[in-house]
Amino acid sequence: MKAFYNLLDPFHRDHVLSTMKNWIDDQKDDSQEIICSQIKTVRRLLITPLREWLFKQNRNNIATEACSHFIWAVEDYSKSLNLQCAEYNQLENLRNAWNEFIIMADGGWHVFSQTQKKKSKSSRGGDVIESIIKRVFVLNPDLKNKELWPHLFSALELRFEGVEEQIGNKKQPKTWRYTYLNDSGKRKPLSFKTFINRLTDIRTEKQKKSSQ
Repeated sequence: MKAFYNLLDPFHRDHVLSTMKNWIDDQKDDSQEIICSQIKTVRRLLITPLREWLFKQNRNNIATEACSHFIWAVEDYSKSLNLQCAEYNQLENLRNAWNEFIIMADGGWHVFSQTQKKKSKSSRGGDVIESIIKRVFVLNPDLKNKELWPHLFSALELRFEGVEEQIGNKKQPKTWRYTYLNDSGKRKPLSFKTFINRLTDIRTEKQKKSSQ
């Protein structure tokens, strides 16, 4: 179960992809035994939890399509790694597929974890928003908070219906707000202040992991 949750964490993704890049760098010098071990690791970290989650879904949607694309990208990389001919563009395809999966699967992964009844609906909804904001930050790490705000709108549109901008005072960020329809069809607000608070938490988390 934890292996699947990790797939939705952009920081975990970057760590795994960094490791896989090192494998490409060293593939010509690695023995077949090492390569087989690497492929087993890929299956344990990626393929197995992805297929388990896909099996639990009872309908096709954008999340399952993203999952299938992700699986294909991983399989493509694994086959090439086995032949010692993996290329960086395959890893980039995998990265893009993972980016898409992170945001598309946030709504569906709770089907996989329905046994965790301690979480309220509002808490689960918060997890989705947090993951979306984290993705926006990871894809645009050098942008300032105000510059990230429009990217959040685009990311929300990929996940929710009815995303709207409530125009306040352009010179006063505290009045900035987006609204969207959650999975229950209720319109929910997301203020710039909330966005900044989440970004602060994400940056703090990243700094802690970097210092470890």
